[in-house]
Amino acid sequence: MTVRERVLAVLRGERLRPVPVGSPVQTATLARMEASGASWPEAHSDARQMAELAAAAHTRFGFELVHVPFDQTIEAELLGARVDYGTANSNCSIRSHPFSLDDEPPACRDFASGRGGVVLEAIARLKRTCPAALAGGVVGPFTLACALAGPQQVLMDSIRRPARVERWLDFAVEAGREYARLQVAAGADAITVEDMSAGLDLTSPRVYERLILPAQRRLIEAVPAPVILHICGSNTRILELLARTGAAALSLESRTDLRAAAALGGCAIMGGVATVEVLLRGTVEDVRRASRECLAAGVHLLAPGCGVPPAAPDANLQEMADAARQWDQ
Repeated sequence: MTVRERVLAVLRGERLRPVPVGSPVQTATLARMEASGASWPEAHSDARQMAELAAAAHTRFGFELVHVPFDQTIEAELLGARVDYGTANSNCSIRSHPFSLDDEPPACRDFASGRGGVVLEAIARLKRTCPAALAGGVVGPFTLACALAGPQQVLMDSIRRPARVERWLDFAVEAGREYARLQVAAGADAITVEDMSAGLDLTSPRVYERLILPAQRRLIEAVPAPVILHICGSNTRILELLARTGAAALSLESRTDLRAAAALGGCAIMGGVATVEVLLRGTVEDVRRASRECLAAGVHLLAPGCGVPPAAPDANLQEMADAARQWDQ
């Protein structure tokens, strides 16, 4: 199999040896920025730099799955949110929430414009130049609703007045569908739906099942490519619900029981090497141990549990990749 074929096989539910390694979320690091000459914050708005930084995870570490974009603010910015592009060592962040839940959702914007168009061009470049499988990325419905109307308002009304949130989730599903289809047309092999705010760190199993799960299902069903659902936090209590989303794969942090996730069946499991405690702050030995624990738990593709901190050392990312290739159990 080619590198790309190996990842697509995982997304079909196959178990491979050696276990593939890669990331369905961001992997740009300061060392790769210096080596490539492509760096944040410029790479958030420049297709060539974006593609070069994403491809560096394959050329430097042998990652078999790479991902663009690096941040989760593009849709909100196109819809009116103010965004701080950060620095080389800090990612983009939303600085304003342009709507209230009382407002009518806006008409969907042209997601091929602005930084949305930059991502599409970066995907096309990567498709021509990088043999790794390529995951595009859209923000999940609940997280986009929080970005547009403010997390406090959305979280409170998810419990008190869920109907107010539902219409914004409907809008977010439509926005995600349109942007995902553009990315697949540009060449993405899969789409990562990053619904960071949907996990149990902020919500509850009841809110997830009633509000978030139906919206995620509708979005995933509308994407014409395999979907990787990335959800942050400790989500062991909703694993069975996550498996009902229709995602081809779940991208999970180490705080979720990966062994229980792998035992679910029906979807692949990616993760879950801790990004801050292990990849950023840990030693090579810590990375080796954490990687082996994830592999022993049964992950289909070894990956960081979340976006890689830019200051994570190359040696740690290389060790994670080596651990996957050396695993023979």
